Amino acid sequence: MPRLIAALDEQCAEIEKEALRQGSKLAEHERLKSEAQIAKEAYQKLFERGEDLVRKSIPRMDYVAIQERASPATEVVQSGLIPVWRIWTAESKS
Repeated sequence: MPRLIAALDEQCAEIEKEALRQGSKLAEHERLKSEAQIAKEAYQKLFERGEDLVRKSIPRMDYVAIQERASPATEVVQSGLIPVWRIWTAESKS
């Protein structure tokens, strides 16, 4: 009977150590989670302030683009050069 009590006491001590280790890990996890949430909220506030600054600094104007009709294509002829399409045209055999 005393051996059984000693064995159970030893198991209880091991379980308590494991519970303390797990508890400290859980507390660390909760702390990191809350720090991450605080950092996330701070980032969101800074992002919103940046957006507000951009909105306030850019005056609202309507932009209108005016396009003109394209001019017809023209051929630029330079003297002394032979157009390429004349080199490849088929010659008539007479």
